[in-house]
Amino acid sequence: MVYLSLDKAYIAAGESFKLGLTDATPDASSPSSYSYTITGEGVTTDHFVGETSLSGNIQLGVNNTGFKTFVTTADFPAGDNSLDLTLSSGSTSVTLKVYSSNHYQTLNTKIDLTDTFDTWRKKTNSFVARLDSLESGTSDIKAQTLIGNGISDTYVLNFQVVGANPYFFDINIDGITQNPFDAYTIDGTSNSIVFTDTPPADSVISVLHKFAIGATFKEITEDFDVGGTLRVGEELFIDTQLTNVNVGTTLTDFGSRINQLEDETATVQTMTITAAGGTTSSYVLGFTVDTENPYFFHVNIDGITQNPADAYTITESSNTIVFSEVPPTDSVISIIHHSFTEITNDLSVAGDVFVTDKITHTGDENTSLRFPADDTVAI
Repeated sequence: MVYLSLDKAYIAAGESFKLGLTDATPDASSPSSYSYTITGEGVTTDHFVGETSLSGNIQLGVNNTGFKTFVTTADFPAGDNSLDLTLSSGSTSVTLKVYSSNHYQTLNTKIDLTDTFDTWRKKTNSFVARLDSLESGTSDIKAQTLIGNGISDTYVLNFQVVGANPYFFDINIDGITQNPFDAYTIDGTSNSIVFTDTPPADSVISVLHKFAIGATFKEITEDFDVGGTLRVGEELFIDTQLTNVNVGTTLTDFGSRINQLEDETATVQTMTITAAGGTTSSYVLGFTVDTENPYFFHVNIDGITQNPADAYTITESSNTIVFSEVPPTDSVISIIHHSFTEITNDLSVAGDVFVTDKITHTGDENTSLRFPADDTVAI
């Protein structure tokens, strides 16, 4: 299925816009490009700069997505108000509102004291157009609640899914978030969700489809500051660098830096255990641990995250995990261990540094500063 997107919801005649085309359900037989068609009352190729046809093809690239930029002319036939320009590919289409240059000016400019009355009039009209676009630009959230029957692992959804990528869905069963990596798959052909494990009888299954939230993508050409957390649904495309404004560090030259990051990343070790008999609280790990700090471990029992403060302890000498309470019979225990990362340069810390056991002098293993117990320091 083809998904179309625009970088703008509206423009003034003479401005440009970018069309994005994504193959949301790619397979081995999918084409490498898709056709598009532009239609609008009275619109011809003369109303676009450099275009010889109102149809063409967009070549797909990264993430099965392709883009094409169009530049309109100032005499675009929008009349005294605006014209709806429709861009289609197959049965999918998006609409761009193009406002007349006779009554509208670039929609992202503000009114200035030196503006003439005509310029002031056009900018005021543009402000109204912006409000109209915001009011009509809200997308519906696709959501559904299902009740598990304890038998079926497949449930048909009552809305049309766009793309089979499980990361475009938020799934909860009885309030427990399901891992999109392995807990379920999306079948775009049958419009259904297929669970790896059959949901229990009478369980409440909450499904939220996020792919269709927002019909436009945002291209940012200037500095973009994030005061809190930037959450990305799938991919983040960056031309130059990411900068941490608090410490001035940057991530640049992405082609080589990603490889470097992969080399520098701490080893992540995982294993899954099935609890035996509901009588054992201690389990030998299938990998070598390098710390007894429980916060270096992410542990789940039947999908429920265990609190590292009191739910389990790690014993390095025996390479085991010991639970405070015996896991239930046949429960699935998931363990992820994030090992240490070696820092080879100076490290400046603005806040506190928390050390579980000791600080050791490199190359001089019998010299260390230890914290063996509360209120105790040993050298």
